[in-house]
Amino acid sequence: MKKLVGIALITAVLFSGIVGGGFWVWSKTESQNFQSVMPSLERDKVREVSIGIDFGDGTVVSENYSAYEGDTAYDVLQGEALRKKWKLDVRHYDFGRFVNGINGYEGSKEKAWIYFVNGKSGDVAADKYILKSGDLVEWRYVKPQ
Repeated sequence: MKKLVGIALITAVLFSGIVGGGFWVWSKTESQNFQSVMPSLERDKVREVSIGIDFGDGTVVSENYSAYEGDTAYDVLQGEALRKKWKLDVRHYDFGRFVNGINGYEGSKEKAWIYFVNGKSGDVAADKYILKSGDLVEWRYVKPQ
């Protein structure tokens, strides 16, 4: 009986050492791999764009914005909202994101948020429109056409 208990105890110690040691090796490997991937996750600023937000009541916010490669018209708005601590009301559809409200100005039959790039209204959802350097992104709270 003592022999059986001894074997069980040795097995348990060995098993826990293997599992614990395996976890230590796995976690160390994962953190090393994560650190080696980090530089590739950083994106370079490659686009200087401007953003204008017209609230339709005479309030206009206009700023230059350093966008990253692959940023969209929606990304720039979201970044501006984070900086200004504005609430965005965004609806998700199959075609993309639809901005229903910015900082309490909610869409209705009378007014809606429409985005424009270089004076032309977007023909795709704002989160699908990839910006180019020098683009002017405008969000206007206007009567829908």
